[in-house]
Amino acid sequence: MATERLAKFQNGEALNEAFEIKQHRVKLRKSRCYTRFMRSKNLFIIFCVIYSIPSSQGLSQRTLHGEMLIVTQGPLRETLLRRGEDFEPIPPAAQKLIDSYPNFVTGFADNYLVFKDRTKLRWDDGIKNKSNQQLLDEPDLKDMFNQKYPVGKLATPPAQNFDPGRVRNLAFFEKIYGSTEKQVEKNLVDITWCPRLVGQKITVTKINGVDKQLMLISKELDEHPELKKYLTNIGGTFTWRNINGTSRHSMHSYGMTIDINTKYSDYWQWACKCTNENVTIKYQNRIPQLIVDTFEKHGFIWGGKWYHFDTMHFEYRPELIN
Repeated sequence: MATERLAKFQNGEALNEAFEIKQHRVKLRKSRCYTRFMRSKNLFIIFCVIYSIPSSQGLSQRTLHGEMLIVTQGPLRETLLRRGEDFEPIPPAAQKLIDSYPNFVTGFADNYLVFKDRTKLRWDDGIKNKSNQQLLDEPDLKDMFNQKYPVGKLATPPAQNFDPGRVRNLAFFEKIYGSTEKQVEKNLVDITWCPRLVGQKITVTKINGVDKQLMLISKELDEHPELKKYLTNIGGTFTWRNINGTSRHSMHSYGMTIDINTKYSDYWQWACKCTNENVTIKYQNRIPQLIVDTFEKHGFIWGGKWYHFDTMHFEYRPELIN
């Protein structure tokens, strides 16, 4: 039976000798292969409607229908990509969401990101040449990756409107963390920030292990007394609110964002004394690179990498870093 001929591959090498891809090529014939679900971060699942297996495998030469292959992102995947006629590859950026939120996102199909609860969000709305304001106000999932977040030290100040991570599809984050204040609150926990240097209780989400990542960051920074002034008086974590001057939810609403000491921080709205996104502003920053590097190592992006700088702001966005 077709279901008995399931083959699993690790790094492009066969675990089932009947499907040993290097010695006996699996020949796709008029195949129609579609990606459907990602059950694990390491598995690439393909439904092949039709393909044939050479008789030298010890199996009769025949066509199998409805066979499912589970393969990794290795050489076998490339073989199938070359041989499949109507193969629907997962966009690399969508794959990052699947890998970064495996407890919630299960796959990609027909231009939709698929969630564990079987709901879907559209990947690409097809609208081209969106203005900067449109990207902020009405982004699709694909738009969140329109600028690459630069890990590490900035060589130069960000160019005008270079804001990697500021474009956020709020429907996605509501699926992950909660769409109401009460839903988010159900998953909030208190942790102690820098027990030796600061000892401040802060409230963050436990979803995606954000609390655990912040505890790791806290432990590392707690070893640097020279950084104490930046780490005391945490400016904020969970607060259900909108971004000042907008109707968009702040990422603080989801409990996965932390603002460090505002006394030593810089914010574009403070600099221009306005909320006008089109204003010309001069970049400012006083946050040491060691703090930035530590947060980035644990999946947090930094608002100091933005033209519209927010140097106190660290936000858990592993899909933009990994």
